[in-house]
Amino acid sequence: MPQWPDLIENRPDNDNGLKPRMRVRHVLTEGHRVELAASAMQRNDAAELGDLMNKSHESCANDYEISCPELDELVETMRDAGALGARLTGAGFGGCTVSLVATADVDMVLNRVWESYYAKREIESRRRDEVLFACSPAPGAGVVR
Repeated sequence: MPQWPDLIENRPDNDNGLKPRMRVRHVLTEGHRVELAASAMQRNDAAELGDLMNKSHESCANDYEISCPELDELVETMRDAGALGARLTGAGFGGCTVSLVATADVDMVLNRVWESYYAKREIESRRRDEVLFACSPAPGAGVVR
């Protein structure tokens, strides 16, 4: 069976603007990144998980084209502030980011992002805790008996 790069890399995109080669590349590489991320989390390898999040954002932005300049800047700001990885989340198109930050660095990163990104913008909220917050992983939904 041919590997995924052979299936998509040598095929032109449509002239109708749908860009199926780019979209398929994103979907296939994102699926592979999910598998690698699960493995990295099982090994407690935060550096690899952060790198995978960064690659995911690049693919979302470039191959799937669901980011925007402001969201790309926020992702970059998160990384520059000390996040191990950052990517868009939700539907993209100007939504939110999710970032991987060491527990000891959370306040520093949030303060840097507030000053570097939000403080220079006209936003409805002037409170940091309304636009930036930290959370921790927890078990997903399940049946409670």
